[in-house]
Amino acid sequence: LFKKLHCQRNTIHINLFISFMFRAIISLLRNTLLVKHFALRSDIKYEEDGTLIFIQEGMHWECKLLNTLWQYSLNANYMWIFVEGLYLH
Repeated sequence: LFKKLHCQRNTIHINLFISFMFRAIISLLRNTLLVKHFALRSDIKYEEDGTLIFIQEGMHWECKLLNTLWQYSLNANYMWIFVEGLYLH
C-alpha cells in the first residue's frame, strides 16, 4: 500500500529531519546544563565576588561527552544537507 513512500528521496528526508531533531535536543541539553555557556555545575565554583572559576582537577568526561555529541550532531546535520543537495543535483 505504501510502496511509493519507500524511495531514496524519502529516506534522505527522514534522516535529515532526524538529524535536525537530534541537533535540537542536544542544543536544549547544552543550554540547560551549562552554566553561562561555560561549564557544568560540577566543574565550576563561585568566588566571593561572583566570578566563575573552572575546577582543573578531574576528567570532566560529562562536559567532553556533551561537546562531542554537539559536534557530532552539527556534522551529521551538515552531511545530510550535503547528501540532500547531491541527490537533488
